[in-house]
Amino acid sequence: MPEIGVIILAAGASRRMGRPKQLLKIGENSLIQYVVKIVKKTSAFAPVIVVLGSDFEKVKNELSTFEVFPVLNQNWEKGIGTSIATGIKEIQKLNPEIQAVIILLADQPKVEASLLAKIVKLYQQTGKKIIASKYAKTIGVPTLIDQSIFQELESLTGDKGAKKIIQQFADKNEVAFIDFPGGKLDLDTLSDYDRFLKDFEKNEE
Repeated sequence: MPEIGVIILAAGASRRMGRPKQLLKIGENSLIQYVVKIVKKTSAFAPVIVVLGSDFEKVKNELSTFEVFPVLNQNWEKGIGTSIATGIKEIQKLNPEIQAVIILLADQPKVEASLLAKIVKLYQQTGKKIIASKYAKTIGVPTLIDQSIFQELESLTGDKGAKKIIQQFADKNEVAFIDFPGGKLDLDTLSDYDRFLKDFEKNEE
């Protein structure tokens, strides 16, 4: 089994939500706890880093009972690229032998442990440098990226994520894709949250 870590991006200010989305309640958990629990359903990932920024102390406190590594992105206000770069640098310090990372967002609540397992399996089967999720006519996270591309991720700045890098490697036939229809839902607004919560509570009954 290759050594694969996870970087959960959770640094944003939730301006459209009007309150910290990382702290929204889903059942008995906050959103950040809910996503961490999904990742921790398998012991295969080590380490698990959570990149934080806005409301750092409050969100960090939500993680105190989990075996994860909260990291503050000092430049979080400059955008998601800085959070990816921060996470990549930190994960290599914690595990210099790491072979790949899965990057995911804290506000995609339809991510499941089974999806992450399929991504790892596809990485092992295909030998591709990147395994990216596909949904709503776009590509995105969760995305697995091989350590040979870490340098490109460390160079990310501003509000640009890894999509351009994924496209560059797709042009070289170094990307495999996995369908993730639930990826089109991210919790940006209260109406997004309300819709997801209704579905979640219905499934819990």
